[in-house]
Amino acid sequence: MAVDPAHWQKRLDELIVKHKVPGASLAILDDGVVTSYAAGVLNIETGVETTTDSLFQIGSITKVYTTALV
Repeated sequence: MAVDPAHWQKRLDELIVKHKVPGASLAILDDGVVTSYAAGVLNIETGVETTTDSLFQIGSITKVYTTALV
């Protein structure tokens, strides 16, 4: 799979709007190379932009991962 940076950045930008998510990041590992993308803001009140180094609180999302694993 060849990673097309323009495609994935555009897709991430579209998805945060579609799903009304303030900010998100995406990383793709392809043949040992990590390509990272970011879109939106970390906090809608401060307007701080999301970067590829941003940390997100995951809250209770681990319950979904555990359920899927089981």
